[in-house]
Amino acid sequence: MTKRLVSGLLLALLATFPLSAQNTDAADRAAAARLLAFGRANLTAAGEAASLTAALSAHKATLQADASLRRTVAARAFRDATGRAPSDAELATWSSGAAVTYTEVLKAVTDWLGTQPAEYRATIHRAYQLVIKRQAYDEEFPYWQPFGTLPYVVLVGAIENWGLRNQPGLMLTTGTASIAVTSRFLTTQRVSLPVANEIRPLLGLSVWTDVARLHNPGRNIVALGAKDIESVGGVHFLLAGGGPLAGE
Repeated sequence: MTKRLVSGLLLALLATFPLSAQNTDAADRAAAARLLAFGRANLTAAGEAASLTAALSAHKATLQADASLRRTVAARAFRDATGRAPSDAELATWSSGAAVTYTEVLKAVTDWLGTQPAEYRATIHRAYQLVIKRQAYDEEFPYWQPFGTLPYVVLVGAIENWGLRNQPGLMLTTGTASIAVTSRFLTTQRVSLPVANEIRPLLGLSVWTDVARLHNPGRNIVALGAKDIESVGGVHFLLAGGGPLAGE
């Protein structure tokens, strides 16, 4: 009798694990879709579909039908890419093109930054100014060159973590570029590995596998431009602006 009772309890516990994982993935997927579409975790968004692509399609339809919301999201993406608010002309441009979601506009503006050396240099200065209250030194720009063009929010997260690791003597930026899910300057959203791997190809990132882990340990951040930046603690997470100290 006792053996049957114990066996029954074990089976009941085992049966709950897949359901719990499914529920967690569904919640992660819904939150991730909101962040990718709107740039913030909008808890009242419609279109909480079971699949990530379906949810994103629903959110994109919402943006296409709402010009005011589209402008708000475009302004948010522009700021997260450059560290400044867009001008009226810039906002009109970025809110009326083919790019509609936060992620699409963020990528488009970041690509544009890659063609504007002076504007990108100013973006790097803004990130340093926000986090450590000084502009970047001329000698620090070569540190960022191998990473390509990074959105402002990725720069902010990496500068913040470098600063925390190197206080009190913040001289030249060196070492491994890393971002923590606990960043005070960013909005972050943890996701499970299965959901992270659903999102990564949408952002031009490789799917995370055991092989990837061996070649690039810790590079688990699910964000545009973050493929060569480590996640502190190996956490899989998305990021955007709007954290407590973002200065918005």
